[in-house]
Amino acid sequence: VQDLHFSWDGRPFNISVSIGMVEVANVGMTLEEVLRAADVACYMAKEKGRNRVQFHSEGDTALRERFGEMAWVQRLHAALDENRFRLHAQEIAPLRDDIPEQGAHIEILLRLT
Repeated sequence: VQDLHFSWDGRPFNISVSIGMVEVANVGMTLEEVLRAADVACYMAKEKGRNRVQFHSEGDTALRERFGEMAWVQRLHAALDENRFRLHAQEIAPLRDDIPEQGAHIEILLRLT
């Protein structure tokens, strides 16, 4: 596939293929879980250099980590849509009393509610 090329409006394009595969026989996964696992495997194939096949495996820690990352992306998008981020400020104070006063210090925190 990587040797295939085509032009569109005078611009050359290269072709690459990334495939994510999931075995569904006797796994007990829902359709949504199977599609999500195939999507994660496909992204892993792309990250590993494209033009490859990535098989989903329950024991694959890299796939599990990527699956968790994608779940967080969905949570963050939902939080943005639902305006669930809050800014908070809290004072930073020295633990010892013998440190000279250098003015107020605060840290700004972005919290997901």
